[in-house]
Amino acid sequence: MKKIGVLVFVAVFFTACLPQEVVEPKLVLKASQSNRGDAVFSLIVPDNNYGQLEDIHVYTWTQDGQINTNRVLIDFYFNNISTSAIVDSAFLSLYFNYSSSYDRVVNNEEINGAEDMIIQKVTSDWHENTVTWNKQPKTTETNQVTVTKKNSETANYENIDVTNLVQDIINSEKRYGIMIRHKNEVPYNVVFFASKEHPDKNLHPKLTIYWREE
Repeated sequence: MKKIGVLVFVAVFFTACLPQEVVEPKLVLKASQSNRGDAVFSLIVPDNNYGQLEDIHVYTWTQDGQINTNRVLIDFYFNNISTSAIVDSAFLSLYFNYSSSYDRVVNNEEINGAEDMIIQKVTSDWHENTVTWNKQPKTTETNQVTVTKKNSETANYENIDVTNLVQDIINSEKRYGIMIRHKNEVPYNVVFFASKEHPDKNLHPKLTIYWREE
């Protein structure tokens, strides 16, 4: 019995001495949890607010002979991460809105645009219930992310690497989320994403962050 006791002690001692795997905190954020929400706003009706739509569609098209451009704002609740945190990786996921009423408007037209999108840090305040084209917040090109256009118009854009962009946001005292628009806002380009108002919560904009404190 004494020998068994020694063996058990040795096994426990060496197990305790082995390096333990460090598990990074993982935070999954949804736009529906944020203070500002998400919204699309439109050049052709510059004073209209569309913060309650189920769509946040990045869009440049012609309407009644005029070029219209839509941009998108998304906020996430970053308050649980300190400004000194180190972001090891961050991934944004946006999902096609299969029930979009706007999709039915253009689905008989050839969508041949191949413009990439860009994601930028927002640097001034806004809210989904008040933002318009004329009242859109400011952004910065620093650490902006370019997203390559996919061939399928119904594709999801999952796990977009936004690590440096999110680190920039985290390091800021004021955090206002992101703006998404086409790199070159020319017809005919459109991507239909679901907003946080969509009844299917699995389609809401999502940001996954792996982070640690210094």
